[in-house]
Amino acid sequence: MAGLIQSLLSAPLADVQRREPVIRKLNDITATEETAVLSQAKTVFAQQQWTVQGNVYQACGDIHIHHEPAAPSAPEKAKPLVEKWQAWAGLAVAILTAVTLLLDLPAKWSGPHTPSVPLEQPLAGTVLDEATGEPLPGVVVSLPDFDMKRTTEMDGSFRFRVTSQRQASIKFTAQRNGYKSYSNYATLGNTDLRFPMEKSE
Repeated sequence: MAGLIQSLLSAPLADVQRREPVIRKLNDITATEETAVLSQAKTVFAQQQWTVQGNVYQACGDIHIHHEPAAPSAPEKAKPLVEKWQAWAGLAVAILTAVTLLLDLPAKWSGPHTPSVPLEQPLAGTVLDEATGEPLPGVVVSLPDFDMKRTTEMDGSFRFRVTSQRQASIKFTAQRNGYKSYSNYATLGNTDLRFPMEKSE
């Protein structure tokens, strides 16, 4: 209340003669809580049809008091740099996740994946003697799942053309008299498959 009266004392009034009645009326206000003070002051101003200029004024039926904002009771602590960094890092991760999900949407919405169309692919390589590392001719290389066989050339090489899913993993075997049978898996499209064969005792 004292602040309101102080504002009125320093505020220029259109009619100086009316300053005292305004202050007397306001001194009659007994409330101490700010909202109640303003409510009672508003009633006084409305009854007297007073308009005050300066820090206190009446507009649209409401009383407005302009003063410097009160200093906060305790200064707000500045956030440590680590917290700021964590907030930015979290935001970056959220954005990257959203972008990744958006990029992945077309694949998910395109419906079930249709199996790739079988195509003809090569499978070629060289058989070596395990002891000497030399190419081994006369080895029968078989693809049991495709019922195909090839015999290695003088340079130990063999070559197949297989129609199957792209880069399918298929089983192969290799046999030659005097050597232990060899069995493994190869990826279609590989043209540099090399493996050794061990002599049998």
